[in-house]
Amino acid sequence: MKNNKNSNPMHLKSYRFNILFFRIAIVLCFSALVYRLYDLQVVKGDIYKERAINNKEQVVRIPAYRGEIFTGEDEVKIAENLPSYSLYLIPKPFYDLRRKTIAFNEKLNLIETRFDLPRERILKILDRRKLNPFSPVLIKSDIAEEKVFYLAENKEKFPELLFISDLKRRYFYGENFAHITGYIQKINSREYNQKKDQGYFIDSIVGRQGVESYYDKELRGRVGFKIQTVDVKKRVKKEIEHEDNNPIPGNNLYLTTETKVQNILAKVMKHYPGGAIVTRASTGEVLGLYSSPSYDPNIFSGEPKKEEFKKLIEDENNPFLNRVIQGEYPPSSIFKLIVALTALDNSQVNFNSLNYYCRGGLRIGGQYFKCTGYHANQDFISAIANSCNVFFYKLGILIGPNSIHRGAETFFNLGQKQLIDLSFEKAGRIPSQKWKLERIGNFWWDGDTANFSIGQGFSLVSILQVNTVTAAIANDGIAYRPHLVKKFYDLKNAQEVEIKKEVLFTLPFSKLNLKRVQNAMRQVVRWGTAKRIDNDRIVIAGKTGTAEIYKKQDTHAWFTGYAPYDGEDKLVVTVLIENGGFGGVLASTFARAILDGIFLDRDPFLTIKEILQPWESQSDIYETWLTRNDQKKLPASYFK
Repeated sequence: MKNNKNSNPMHLKSYRFNILFFRIAIVLCFSALVYRLYDLQVVKGDIYKERAINNKEQVVRIPAYRGEIFTGEDEVKIAENLPSYSLYLIPKPFYDLRRKTIAFNEKLNLIETRFDLPRERILKILDRRKLNPFSPVLIKSDIAEEKVFYLAENKEKFPELLFISDLKRRYFYGENFAHITGYIQKINSREYNQKKDQGYFIDSIVGRQGVESYYDKELRGRVGFKIQTVDVKKRVKKEIEHEDNNPIPGNNLYLTTETKVQNILAKVMKHYPGGAIVTRASTGEVLGLYSSPSYDPNIFSGEPKKEEFKKLIEDENNPFLNRVIQGEYPPSSIFKLIVALTALDNSQVNFNSLNYYCRGGLRIGGQYFKCTGYHANQDFISAIANSCNVFFYKLGILIGPNSIHRGAETFFNLGQKQLIDLSFEKAGRIPSQKWKLERIGNFWWDGDTANFSIGQGFSLVSILQVNTVTAAIANDGIAYRPHLVKKFYDLKNAQEVEIKKEVLFTLPFSKLNLKRVQNAMRQVVRWGTAKRIDNDRIVIAGKTGTAEIYKKQDTHAWFTGYAPYDGEDKLVVTVLIENGGFGGVLASTFARAILDGIFLDRDPFLTIKEILQPWESQSDIYETWLTRNDQKKLPASYFK
């Protein structure tokens, strides 16, 4: 067979050329693809990355309506929401401009001029946010509306700025309600780390102090969301909203506090460091609570007023301290009510034969313990009315410190929180033999028992705790948990949610013994240490106290009581004046003025003048009161 080489295609030139062409074409195509990928991902990677970020669907949070706050009985609004805007800065556009020094400085100057933003503040934010340049940073709160309109019209010129609708709070009664309402602020980084799993965000608003803090979750509602499609220049092209993502408004709060009562407390206590509280014995409702000195929570609304805040922080009287629930003071002679009831419950004590003789003091061991006077023979009623220390020194030693401790802590809930719906309540302290040994390293002596029996020594209580003790006695042995919120109004479902009263503790004493102590408290006002406040207009029962301060000559003045004595709806008033002297002077006078204002609509200044002015031996106290309240400027006819 003949072998023909030309018949084999592998030896044809045209075939070999075609193969080479296709190989070259494949290599060129692959090279072009590699180059394109390199160009997209390496050479122009940053550009397309930014475009991918800017041309996308972004989630925008919609703030929830924060519930407003009203008083309960008269439904007066005391905290409301006002429209406001905050300005945010997006660092990334600035980082790009930094490569062009002139353009960067021009932009800083323009923003500083148009929006009153110091360039130093912007530079500081840029230095801190290099690792998270796309996240907006709050730079100014409560900006003027004209600046918002200008930014909206010139958004393309300012891609680094963003305004967001924000919350601004107005508190109508300012410092009168400050320790009840508290205030709101932007969340700080520490709080955010603690609460980010509870629906809080880096720019969330949170309550500080008062019911704003305690009921923050109920007030704040739930943030909503919407999806925006934006282009490279941050222009919104499309918005998508879904009903499930709409914000849920917070609840309105209705307080047990009455505007009239709160304003009376503020007027009486304003110039005297201390606190006062009025509650309803039958429910635990707080009708008024005032701590002096106070502050205006409106300084935290909108752009923080730093100078005013600094002044408050540096005030040695600490206006932010709620003395009613956070102040801890020796209970002094108020504590005698607890010792008296505890003793009557003791089998060693017989009410009818309970008598001690007071010679102005008592020697216990090697120490002499003074009394408030020379009282001679004292029975149970007169010892409370005269606040005789000697009687209670002997009674306390008779029943022993363990019995007193049990009465105070177990029966009257002292040394423990009263669970009021305010944050940061203090528990106080009721000492024991074990406590002294562990904390001080010393044994408990009879002298300790003597001091314990009259509310001195190591005991500490709050104004709220004393008020709760008084309410329990006035209400025949039942103390209700003190509370400030009467009801919520659920805005989403348009329905009210009532807050039910809760029993805090029930005293184990017989009604007869409770009546005996109630009667003794009535005699305190009739002819005892608070006799100057007795009157025919309101029948008051109460107890005075003069608390000695460790290593100081000044004393704190106490009065706690209730009225009407025989009425069904008893109101309990407790007043403490720091460094206020004897409890039967200013503290009891202020308490009477408060009750006159509540029950008789009488100007409390009239009552204070009526009681203090005729008291010549205490003219310095009266003059001080006149000076502090500028009463010397008022005509004499004002007081008639």
